[in-house]
Amino acid sequence: MAKFSFNGMDEISASFEQLANLSDQDRLGVIMAGANVLVTRQKEKIVQLFQQRTGKLADSIKIAVKDDGDGSYAYISPEGKHPGSGTGRRKRRNGRSNGKYSGTNAEVAYILNYGSPRISATHWLENANEEAEGEMMESMQAAWDDVLDTKGL
Repeated sequence: MAKFSFNGMDEISASFEQLANLSDQDRLGVIMAGANVLVTRQKEKIVQLFQQRTGKLADSIKIAVKDDGDGSYAYISPEGKHPGSGTGRRKRRNGRSNGKYSGTNAEVAYILNYGSPRISATHWLENANEEAEGEMMESMQAAWDDVLDTKGL
């Protein structure tokens, strides 16, 4: 009759337990490594496509970190108002005209990516994300390896 034996099962279960109990800061550090690469690529792509512009949209792309109670997460988006990007809409408050509406950087980025009836789509955001995928994953893998090394796993 065959006999099956093994050594080291306790170490494997202990390391899985350590992995399950990683802190939010460790997880967020891995995500931020990839997010930094992605922001860099998005900024490069927008500057490459629209060199004649002032670069305000590229400068507005930022990483925001939020905590929803289940853990921290990061998202990337253009922030703030975009001067000179009036959409022709009027913002009304109590039935009164409040002047011309000034668009946000997020609206400008959306319109440049997907287009409008007067502006053709450039898909700059989608292309930047696809081009950055490999480097982003490598960066996140390096950060993950650092976390495992510091934990002795």
